[in-house]
Amino acid sequence: MSSTTGRACPICGKTESLKHCASCKRVSYCSREHQRQHWKVHRAECTHRPKQSSDKSSPSAIDNNMVVVVEIKSGQGDGLANPMVKHLFDSLIEAKSYIQERLGYARLEDMKEFTEMPFLTEFMKFSSASLYVDPRCNAFPPLVGELIRQRLQPLLQAQIFSLYEELQASVESTAPSTCPICGKSESLRRCGSCKRVGYCSREHQRQHWKEHRSECTYQSKHQQPEQSPPNASDVVVVVEIQSGEGSGLTNKMVNRVFSSHDQATGYIRQRLGYGQTDEMKELTEMPFLKDLMGFSSGMLYVDPRQNAFPPFNEDFIQQFGFGFGLDELNDMLNCRGVAGELNAMAIYIGSKLDTGLSMSVNASGNAFFIGTTAKGEPVTSNVLWGAANFVYEGMDYYPEDYRKEEREETFSKWSRKYARGKWQPTAGNGGFDLYQTDPFRCAALWPTVDHRAP
Repeated sequence: MSSTTGRACPICGKTESLKHCASCKRVSYCSREHQRQHWKVHRAECTHRPKQSSDKSSPSAIDNNMVVVVEIKSGQGDGLANPMVKHLFDSLIEAKSYIQERLGYARLEDMKEFTEMPFLTEFMKFSSASLYVDPRCNAFPPLVGELIRQRLQPLLQAQIFSLYEELQASVESTAPSTCPICGKSESLRRCGSCKRVGYCSREHQRQHWKEHRSECTYQSKHQQPEQSPPNASDVVVVVEIQSGEGSGLTNKMVNRVFSSHDQATGYIRQRLGYGQTDEMKELTEMPFLKDLMGFSSGMLYVDPRQNAFPPFNEDFIQQFGFGFGLDELNDMLNCRGVAGELNAMAIYIGSKLDTGLSMSVNASGNAFFIGTTAKGEPVTSNVLWGAANFVYEGMDYYPEDYRKEEREETFSKWSRKYARGKWQPTAGNGGFDLYQTDPFRCAALWPTVDHRAP
């Protein structure tokens, strides 16, 4: 609201430093408190001010009641050369509604404003100043409470899952300390259903199953007459790909084992902060994995607050092309409001066969992958690391000195080898079995956490 003179506050009679009613502009007050006190009297006569009075001396005249919005157009440099346009409005509501429409806010109350401008308010004595920016390219925390919520929510979630892990560990600690077949006490793995019996090997678990199945809580609960113990094909494996930049081959991973797809996606929903009714976004276009490596399914879930996968239209490709590095990519995405460290593995596994460009080019933060191999077995950290190597080596065939036919012929050979379980990275497999689909036999480098209920 603009200051006005020549009137008196109806509560105290003060005539200086008054501010008029934002709606009708006909009554002025010395303070917000006196405006509140007078509202019961004033509201009956308060009407919105007419758009234009006929006694204006000039169509371009501006009075003290008008609100001026200065549109600052984008431009780099020292800030002195930005083009500007002045927009005039009869009220603050009209001005904000115009800004809301221009910046694409759904509701007026959702508009974020930047008000900390000490040079303007403290040195130049501006009585008020508000800066509004595009919400798709900026993230100014307007409220301390909102900032605290943003900072504390991940910490609270981390504490919750830490407690969950401790609970799982306490369940594990109740398992017998020796294998019932040979008495071995080291490197035991619990029964995947009841978690009450530990075995030194899969073979000893099979030998003990006839005796154990009558007391196994999972078996007694579901009354299933199977003659063999549950195995890796009975579970859903979520590979958590932790954020990390680079080649996509050094991301840390965790195998998380669940008894059903609903349980697995429920866990992902909690980790990524989705509401119970929110539709989870998943990336399924992974032609390297599905077309060449034969994965029968593959879904990648990412943090919806940190990712907004752009469609790769011609404008995007012409602007950024192929072959940009992750540093340049990170800089490019800063203006899109993408926060957090890029996830190189999540980026690589979304690469397209025709261009080598990734459909998940701005994947940031931790990602979660659920997939099955050509044989319908779960994709584990070992298998996914092999896939990352497969895609990484494929990137060498996209520069212009490789013909499309040559690239397709090479990829076809790799595909046939992978189907036979014979494909290996040129630099070697590091001692890892790239075809291991049992999460409990994966490399110790990538731990396995069993989330199935005891």
